[in-house]
Amino acid sequence: MSTIDRKIERYLSRVCENLPIKYRSRASKELNQFIRETIQESAGKDPDILAVRRVLNEIGKPEDVAFSWLASAKEANSDKKSNYKPDLGILELLSLDFMKPETISKIASFMMTLFTVLAIGLVVFGLLAVSTHAISTMLPVFMGCLLALAVVAGRTALQKGWLN
Repeated sequence: MSTIDRKIERYLSRVCENLPIKYRSRASKELNQFIRETIQESAGKDPDILAVRRVLNEIGKPEDVAFSWLASAKEANSDKKSNYKPDLGILELLSLDFMKPETISKIASFMMTLFTVLAIGLVVFGLLAVSTHAISTMLPVFMGCLLALAVVAGRTALQKGWLN
């Protein structure tokens, strides 16, 4: 893979990170074709890395390109008349299309932090209560551990983009 191909792939990867999973493959194909055509029009058959950088800078920041592409894809989907049923990811469903994915991710991250504190509190409370014989069950400790596992799963899902 050439330096130019790697540069384009990194750019496409950054664009796709900002898109819901269900759109990434299609967006990557369409944008790859568009970028390569634009490079060829501007620099000819043998572009150098500077020409590629110039074209990518002209196209825009990956986050902006992703937002624009997603808006046009949704508009194109809404124009379809036959049996259109949206398949919204959980973050799109929560946002109701008026919040950016970055905002949703920040809210979800805050919630994960809140749940982490709650899990630690449950475990500590349970251990103290059991050690002082205030309660005879390990249920609070068990619930705290389950909540901690849920937090780990939630953070992993956010980092991997599974909730988009």
